This record gives sequence, structure tokens and C-alpha cells, in this order.
Amino acid sequence: MPTLKRRAIEFLKCVGGGDVHIALIGDHKMRSLNQRFRGLSRTTDVLSFSAPTGAVLLGDIAISIPRAKKQAHERCLTLLDEVTHLVCHGILHLKGYDHETPTEKRAMLREEARLLAASARPLS
Repeated sequence: MPTLKRRAIEFLKCVGGGDVHIALIGDHKMRSLNQRFRGLSRTTDVLSFSAPTGAVLLGDIAISIPRAKKQAHERCLTLLDEVTHLVCHGILHLKGYDHETPTEKRAMLREEARLLAASARPLS
């Protein structure tokens, strides 16, 4: 099983289960989605779209591979590690986390650190 898929499954186990769809897309498509759903005419690294409450599917996550490559380079990470971080970030948004306020941001960063640490250990 590809490593990214295994890491996503591990994240989902850590947050209580569920399924997600992950789309790896280009900047043009990401800009279009960001404009359509957030009213922002620019690209971004990750967007999350929640499914209806109570569904097994938590929602969809879109990741811009060009942005992930740029961020990986800036942070001296592999592309896999950067995309893993973005999947984690997207899952947390689907679980209700946000980073609009300093308190929300601290809580989200703590949970990201916990999930990323879980994905670093040998996967079951």
C-alpha cells in the first residue's frame, strides 16, 4: 500500500475513523476551487470539503502538488512529508479544527503534531 495512503489511514484511526477522498491537483484547478468555494482568486496548498454530518465519508481534501513542492523545498522536506502534513491538516479541518484565532491555531497545531508523530512510528 502506498505510504501516503497508509499515513492517511493512520491519521483517520487517530481521530476516530472515517473515510476521505484525496485529490492531488494543479494550481489552476486549486485556484478555481478556492475562488468557487471561498471567494479567493488565488491558489492555496490544501482545501477541505466536509461531507454531511453522520456520513462515514468525512469529506474531500484537495492538495495542490505545485504548492506542496514549493513548500517542501522551502522547509527542506521531501514532497511525501509535505503532502503528508497537508493531508493531516485537511483531515483536522474535516474534524472541525480551524486556525482563525490564536487559540484555534494552537489547538490545531498541537493535534497536527500528535498525528504527525503517530504517522512516524511503524504503521499497523
